[in-house]
Amino acid sequence: MDQQKIQLFLVSNQKNFEAAQLPIITEKLEQLDDEKYMIVSAANYKEPTTMLLISLFLGGLGVDRFVLGDTGMGVLKLLTGGCFGILTIIDWFTIASKTKQYNFNIFMNSINDTQMLTTASNNSSINSNTVAEIKKYKELLDSGIITQEEFDSKKSKLLNS
Repeated sequence: MDQQKIQLFLVSNQKNFEAAQLPIITEKLEQLDDEKYMIVSAANYKEPTTMLLISLFLGGLGVDRFVLGDTGMGVLKLLTGGCFGILTIIDWFTIASKTKQYNFNIFMNSINDTQMLTTASNNSSINSNTVAEIKKYKELLDSGIITQEEFDSKKSKLLNS
């Protein structure tokens, strides 16, 4: 991939990742072609500063954890008032790093999904309809309509059929 695109991605998204994750991200981006780059750059990364504000104002209700997909902790915080405020205060100090880890997981899942789709499309036993179905489910996942578990289930059913 073009170094200019890699630098553009890093400049526009470096605040969404830990500094230690940036060399890994750079290495993975160098291995992508332009089509896969578009998928990775269009992923729904969360802004750590926005998540901190959500945590400050709505953290006692678990909204910060719901946004990051941590439904279990979100429900716990909702039902207990943020574990009587203790977990809410802890999250004020840790939500930025949790958000950056969430973004890194999204990035890695995008990379893995694009590699899986390439392998699937190159495999003669998998037809183009299967690849199109998987892409459709990926779009639903990225837009938040289905969960990661639902996507993985649908993907494995399509690939094993």
